[in-house]
Amino acid sequence: MKKSICSSMLSLAAVLALAPAQALCNADSNPPLIHTHNNLYSAGFSGNTSGSGSTSPNGNITTITGVVSGGTDYSGSVIYGGGSGDGIAGFTELNSASNNRLTIRGANAYVGIAIGAEAKGVSDNYVSLENGSKVNLVVGGQGIAASKTGNEGEATRNQVFVKYGAEITGNADNFGGSSNRHYNIIGGRSGADKKASSNAVTIDGGTIGNGSVTNVIVGGIVSGGGDAVSNRITIKGGTFRGGFDIFGAQSSTGKSSYNSVNITVPYYGSTNTITLNGSGRIWGAAGGSGNSSANSVSISAKLKAQNYQVAGGQANSASAMSANRVEINNDDAIVGSVTGSLGGASSSRSVVDLYKGTVKGDVAAASGIAGESDGDRVTLGASDSNKGVHIGGNVYGARAGSVKNAVVYINKERTTIAGDVFAGYATSGSVENSNVNFRGGTISGTIYGSNKPTDKTNTLHIENWVGGGIKKAKDIKNFGSINFHDLYSTTQADAPLTLTTGGNTNLNGTKIEGIKSDLDEGKYYLIHNSGGGTITRAAQTVQDNQIYTITDKDHYQITGTTIEVENNKNLIMQKGTLTRSWMDLNFDQSELMQNQNSNKAAGATELFGNKGNTVIVKEGTGNLGNKNISSGRADVKDTETPNTIHDNYTTIKGGTRFGDVYAGYGDSGTQDVHDNHLNFEETSKGAVVNGNIGAGYNVNGNVHDNKVTTDDTTINGNVYGAQTANGNAVKNIVNLQGS
Repeated sequence: MKKSICSSMLSLAAVLALAPAQALCNADSNPPLIHTHNNLYSAGFSGNTSGSGSTSPNGNITTITGVVSGGTDYSGSVIYGGGSGDGIAGFTELNSASNNRLTIRGANAYVGIAIGAEAKGVSDNYVSLENGSKVNLVVGGQGIAASKTGNEGEATRNQVFVKYGAEITGNADNFGGSSNRHYNIIGGRSGADKKASSNAVTIDGGTIGNGSVTNVIVGGIVSGGGDAVSNRITIKGGTFRGGFDIFGAQSSTGKSSYNSVNITVPYYGSTNTITLNGSGRIWGAAGGSGNSSANSVSISAKLKAQNYQVAGGQANSASAMSANRVEINNDDAIVGSVTGSLGGASSSRSVVDLYKGTVKGDVAAASGIAGESDGDRVTLGASDSNKGVHIGGNVYGARAGSVKNAVVYINKERTTIAGDVFAGYATSGSVENSNVNFRGGTISGTIYGSNKPTDKTNTLHIENWVGGGIKKAKDIKNFGSINFHDLYSTTQADAPLTLTTGGNTNLNGTKIEGIKSDLDEGKYYLIHNSGGGTITRAAQTVQDNQIYTITDKDHYQITGTTIEVENNKNLIMQKGTLTRSWMDLNFDQSELMQNQNSNKAAGATELFGNKGNTVIVKEGTGNLGNKNISSGRADVKDTETPNTIHDNYTTIKGGTRFGDVYAGYGDSGTQDVHDNHLNFEETSKGAVVNGNIGAGYNVNGNVHDNKVTTDDTTINGNVYGAQTANGNAVKNIVNLQGS
């Protein structure tokens, strides 16, 4: 055996320099602990030539216990639970090491570096630190030994347990660390292109870290191109000194998937706060150029880490990111920022669920994505939260080159957001089909469908939800549509959405959707500006039918639903009987077809100028000032019977001093005019018409089956059952009763 010392990238110089004056221990090992050479010890070693102890790399059980006197000082040493090597550079690893158990417990039990096993592949090894024990660094299993090519293997199901009273000093500079970055705990480490999988670190108390450096805790490390899969860190308590990087896994060029960090309460229900001082990172996976998927961070304990970046999965710009997730679910948890997928070439289905807690900075389901984000989601607030979710920065469904199908749910009335909310933020392309679902909360900034005004396929949903309530934001911008879900108020103060901007909220071109058809008649408030600003939007009306009622010479009524701005302050919806102005000389296409496009866009009753209209002059209408009325005019948008005018009714119940009154009136391009009806009812007796009356008029085409009926009507012009300049007039009827 060569006597050169190399402890697999472990700096023994650092270990020895920091050893205390005296730290004595007894080693209870089966088989006996081997002092292989210098400061290296192993419970089982396939390269053992000492003449005593075990040569088996598997199944060794070792307990190091602190004593007051008579023991051995291991504070400057490396102890291996087992292995086919012990850090000797000249020894070639030929075997794997598994099922070794290394326990360090009790006051005075100080070991420099504790490694469950080291070999060309390690599995099912563990190290447990208990009851006042101390180490500088602990590794569950190391599948790369002696820094020698050919000595690399997988690391699988290796574990480290840190329990109450244990201490990890973070004093060893190692594993690619530096003078200001020290690894403290590693569950398992593989080498070359080998996999690190299902390695775990569990911290349930103890004191960890060096206050003058960045400390690193990792569930599984892949040093080469292998994959990191299902490695995990669980933190249930403990005292942490200095800043920390806490990674479920750390990889280079391989894939990272299903790795996790879980900060939770122990089974005995402790309510203590876990405090991470300084600044640092909590990542489900710290990746390189490999793809990253289904990695996660879950925080359900009281956590104070206000300068820490939390990310489900992280990788560089060459990686595809998918289904990485962060969940925070404690009212007293506080972190710096939260991202589901951080970095990468693309992202899909990444999730941030902040049910409870506080984030000092930004929140994003995906951020730093060079290419496309598809289907990433943020949820803020839970119905059972006592304190709500509080965000100190902006919220992004996704921030990427281009974004589609992103969603932000803002659920709870107690939720507060100090910055802006973006359904999506596109750094180069566009944001498409992305939504903000606003169910309750206060947003000090603006809600954006996109950072780009030209993106028009994104929707703001204003919703009712258990635990929802007040919905307040500074402003809303860049949405193609706003959809109201079961939220209607008859008072301004209770409007579903309140804006606080002092500027103008321009909603022209923004569709208003989700209006229920079974609401009672009345006025309903949708958006109210309480901040001194204004709301701008052209009126949008959807008619229930093709019935028009003239009430005086300047106004008529329809039934339906209109959305319009009231007093520049409120976006309102009025349902039922709607009064409209009729300011020109003729009641014709301008009135009959005014809402044709909005009805069609809403999928409501189709409106036509040429067929199916009923125009009623109401009782008590009064002097009409010689205005002209017709209920049917040519309409090329009727693709079935273009320019054919039929089945229109002009019904006179009141009014006087009419101009021309017709039912169907055709111009030079009209085809047939038929089955139109003009009827002066009994209540209109004494009406005066200063122009002509007729059921059907056509410049060019046939006129047939039209009918005029009067009742004690004075007509100063002509009366026509039908009239045509170029066509046939047949089967038309004029019924003059006392006129």
